[in-house]
Amino acid sequence: MENNVDKTGLLPRIDFEEHPRSCWQTPKVLLDVLRAEFKFTIDAAADASNTICERFYTREMNAVISPLPGPGEIVFLNPPYCGAKYDEYDLKVWEEYAARLALAGNTIVCVFPSDTSVEWYLSASQRADEIRCIIPRIGFDPKPGADIKLSGNRGGTMIIVYRPGLATGPKGANQHEWDLRAHVTSAKLAAKAERKEHLLWMRS
Repeated sequence: MENNVDKTGLLPRIDFEEHPRSCWQTPKVLLDVLRAEFKFTIDAAADASNTICERFYTREMNAVISPLPGPGEIVFLNPPYCGAKYDEYDLKVWEEYAARLALAGNTIVCVFPSDTSVEWYLSASQRADEIRCIIPRIGFDPKPGADIKLSGNRGGTMIIVYRPGLATGPKGANQHEWDLRAHVTSAKLAAKAERKEHLLWMRS
């Protein structure tokens, strides 16, 4: 692993040209649902072309070693990952980062691959407030301009939610299936109402 670690010593140095799927973007249908529910204030792993918040951390800024924001922030995190060579180490770092954010009084919503066999998942199941296993499986979007052939998501996706203070119950995170289809309509209605409210404010 030593040769694949960047200068911070914390995150694997992924070659995005060799592994373009590492920077695939969260599908809009999922983002719309999550944004309607959480009202994100910070995107912890993004760039100027795909951030969903005005405030965001790029790979060069490296959220993991930056001063922790908050308390009171609502952070979206879909970190880069691209295969077994990197996943367990990289996502373990991000899981620890999410837990530190929660201890600092923030809410963190993470988009992680669905894999219950790795060390970071065990930590998340004990420290997160909620783990949503998305059904049906969703596909991710290539970064604009990337020459990638679309393919299915073979492993599935989970949403891991850390709330301020970490989980305090004896059983850890509330884990359950989460049918995305059931939430799409309500998210669209919420977004429509928000746009209408904004227009009324502009006219007043």
